[in-house]
Amino acid sequence: MLAGDPTEATEKAEEFLKERSLSSYYDDVAIKGLQLAQADLDRDALDQIRLARIRDTVLEFVNDLSDQTDQEPTGDRPTADAEAAAAVDSAASEPVYADLPILQKDELRIEWNGDNPVLCVAGRTALDEAAAIMFAQLCNVHGLHARVEGPDALATANIFRLETEGVILVCLSYLNATNPAQIRYAVRRLRRKLPRAQIMVGLWTGLDTAERSATLMESSKADMWASTLREAIRTCIVSARPDIDAFVQPDLDPSRDGRDARRSVSML
Repeated sequence: MLAGDPTEATEKAEEFLKERSLSSYYDDVAIKGLQLAQADLDRDALDQIRLARIRDTVLEFVNDLSDQTDQEPTGDRPTADAEAAAAVDSAASEPVYADLPILQKDELRIEWNGDNPVLCVAGRTALDEAAAIMFAQLCNVHGLHARVEGPDALATANIFRLETEGVILVCLSYLNATNPAQIRYAVRRLRRKLPRAQIMVGLWTGLDTAERSATLMESSKADMWASTLREAIRTCIVSARPDIDAFVQPDLDPSRDGRDARRSVSML
């Protein structure tokens, strides 16, 4: 993927998917690849041409994987590819969650039946956009239509032209959180543009402490927070289904206001 070879990236992904789910591939392999690229970008070792190439490669191989489902395979066809097997071994030994449902249109809340109720927006760079492309595909796989906007959409000169009809939830995609103020300003601009939409910040770094996650979420003033694509898609499913009680934790306090409740859902 980082070398700009979507065909080989797809082949390796399909081998991995013989043993693990699509969301596992994105979280445990593809996002980690983007994190390597982010590290290069942070030390000024990645130019804009390579950034765009990585983003375009991700778009192409995500399209190649568009017929994949997000379910744990039965394991009756283990991969014979050494690299894919190594990636499987490096992933979590067991699935983090049980399979998430594929929602049908009649299972969604009425407001989620629009053309694109989920808007995925890249926070800063083409790498953030690449991660947003993966998340949008997972949304579509689970029956939640989504579209992607690049980081330029958040510019003051552009955000007023942002198409937002039918948007119920916005996911801001980041691979780096070195500047929390930038996240806060992005949330503020989106809040002005979409005052009724839920805003989720996806920081795809696998935050190692709940305390740090809570601090960043509080400072950003977002409604929800996710550190993996799997968490993010689960949060969207919770928001989109009318039978939300089937997904929330028993200790969720309904007396709290909507924003606090949504924050608790995001931590599931």
